[in-house]
Formats: sequence, structure tokens, C-alpha cells
Amino acid sequence: MIGRLLGKITEGGATEIIIDVNGVGYRVNVPISLGIKLVPDETATLHVHTAVRENDIALFGFATKNDLRFFQKLITVPGIGPKGALNILNRAPVSDLQNAISSADKNFFSTISGIGAKTAEKIIIELKNKFTTEEMASNPDNDAILALVNLGYNVREARTALDNISKDFEGPEERIREALKKLA
Repeated sequence: MIGRLLGKITEGGATEIIIDVNGVGYRVNVPISLGIKLVPDETATLHVHTAVRENDIALFGFATKNDLRFFQKLITVPGIGPKGALNILNRAPVSDLQNAISSADKNFFSTISGIGAKTAEKIIIELKNKFTTEEMASNPDNDAILALVNLGYNVREARTALDNISKDFEGPEERIREALKKLA
């Protein structure tokens, strides 16, 4: 399987590019946010997921390993294939998608073309407890969230408790203490 490509972009597009690696041109599906940044004749590194089906091999490329891991988690949800997962990633940055999942925001996903209420619920149920500390890095409370998760709370409970704390409590220790009071 192809896991990473380093080469020159020979053709660019919003959702599909061709990257030349040592004379071989690979057609790669990419999120729109990446496709508009990739410029022909520039060198790029893509983290790649290879999707193999009976009559098709497709490559899906991402700028970061975190984006790739999120995509791979999305395709584990029943009813979400690689094209559907890419469609979801076209909707918003990974951090926003993770926040929507951890806060169980079904409406966020229901606004995406091809995602109905049942599929939105499946995404939330399947993925809500699958985030690692590294994937939560975009949240300023990630130290406090990690501590609360280690104490047995899930990410959603931890975030909800921390969101309901006054901004007067600035340090992680103070925020954890106050969150534990809210969770008790």
C-alpha cells in the first residue's frame, strides 16, 4: 500500500491532483482545502490512504498525518466510504469535525450533502471516544481534558464541564478542580 508520496505536482485541481514521483504520475483525491493550496511545478508531500476495491484502486492524500488518521476513522463508520469521508472533510477543518463529534452535534453533520440524520448519529456514536491526546491538540484545554479522561470521564463530558467554567480559572489545575466539581 502507498502511505506517503513526495513529488512534484504536475496537475492541480480542487479535489484531484497528479503528483509525479520519479517519473510516475499518481492521481490523488484531496480535500478542497488542500487542493487549492497545491500549485503545479511545486514539490509536495502527501500522507496517503490507498483504497482498494474489486475494480478500482484510489489514492486519497492529506497534508498532515492527523487529517489522514481522521479520514481513516471516518471510513470505519458503517455507510461512510472514502468519497463520503472526503466529502465530510471538505465541510470543515478536522478540529471542527472533532468538536462536533465530541459535542454530539448531529445538525453539523446533517448539513453535509449525502449525510442524513441516521448517518450523522452513526458518525457520532462510532467516533466520539476515539480521539487521542494528539488529535485534541487544537483545544486550549487539552491538558485538562486529558486529565479528566484519565480519571474516567469521556472527552465529551470533559469538554462540556470545562466549557461551563468561568474564564477566571486559567491554569489547568484550577480548571480541572472546577470541572470535577461540575462533574460530581
